[in-house]
Amino acid sequence: MITPEERDFFLEHGYLHVPGILSGDHLTLIQDEFDRVWEMEKPKVNQHRLLKHQAFIDLIEHPPILDRQQAIFGQQVQLLQYDLLRQGPHSDRPPRAWHRDFVFPGDRPLTINTIIMLNEMTEERGPTRVVPGTHLGMQLPPPALRNQPLPGEVAVYAQPGDAVFINGAIWHT
Repeated sequence: MITPEERDFFLEHGYLHVPGILSGDHLTLIQDEFDRVWEMEKPKVNQHRLLKHQAFIDLIEHPPILDRQQAIFGQQVQLLQYDLLRQGPHSDRPPRAWHRDFVFPGDRPLTINTIIMLNEMTEERGPTRVVPGTHLGMQLPPPALRNQPLPGEVAVYAQPGDAVFINGAIWHT
């Protein structure tokens, strides 16, 4: 269940970090299945490959995730994309590549990304970064600053089992 405070925070800031969405045996199952599917399917593991595996099918309707989606969208929740991403320490990717996934004028989110952490997300691993409030405007991240720190950016450090919900229109890495 989502609290009114969580919902308001998400709508105002464009992101929400929720500790412990997965825990215990369920977290271990998803971590183990991630490793198994990653090796079996080989990157890039997209939704067409991922949805052949029951643990990931079940994860779509995991109540702590789906409840938060429905609190924003009502019953009109639709899965658009489902991927696995492996990002180990010392990735060769730039630490920042600011972008938006989707932007359309309006005061309601049209897309929400749900990022579930299966490992501790530290500075070394390259945490998701967001610029709170940018989901409310039409501006894109400045091209000259695409890989630079931005004023007001927040790095989302997380533990295994935590989830980060981000409005698809927020500037993020």
